[in-house]
Amino acid sequence: MSGWRRIVERAALAGACCAAARAQSVEESYAAGRYDRAFVALESLEDPALRAEWRYHLLHSGGDLTGALAAALDGLAVAPDSLRLLQGASECAVTLGLGQRALGVCDRWRSAAQRIADEPARAAALESVARCESSARVQLATSSTADAALRRARIVSLAGLAIACAAMAGFARRPASR
Repeated sequence: MSGWRRIVERAALAGACCAAARAQSVEESYAAGRYDRAFVALESLEDPALRAEWRYHLLHSGGDLTGALAAALDGLAVAPDSLRLLQGASECAVTLGLGQRALGVCDRWRSAAQRIADEPARAAALESVARCESSARVQLATSSTADAALRRARIVSLAGLAIACAAMAGFARRPASR
């Protein structure tokens, strides 16, 4: 029985070493600026949460915020309490002008942050959530104001068009003067 136990322990240790080597491969490729290699190495990561965090990080670092947001949201399906993915999804949503989406993710982020055992870390996480929520609310208010201004501009444009059409119709009905 103890022989099997040692074999299982060694297999687990070997698996952990391989997993660490795969993660290191992603990290080394990223550090070297070889995102193409990092994405290839990323597929060999067995931990879906780690794979999702790296996918988000690579896309965000590469400037693909839409892809990064999608990767973070996909990652949250397998790691719903990942603070990194929650923060990343919230910040990408705000940056992309998706304030309502950001507020929804911020609610989840706040819930996860409140479960952090370490008080200073919890306070820092909750402060980050509050900043992101504030940015999302400002973005929503700005968007709402812009939408109202656009509606007013359309009404004024339509009124101007109606006046111009009425004036042209009036000139068309006048008899020609010689």
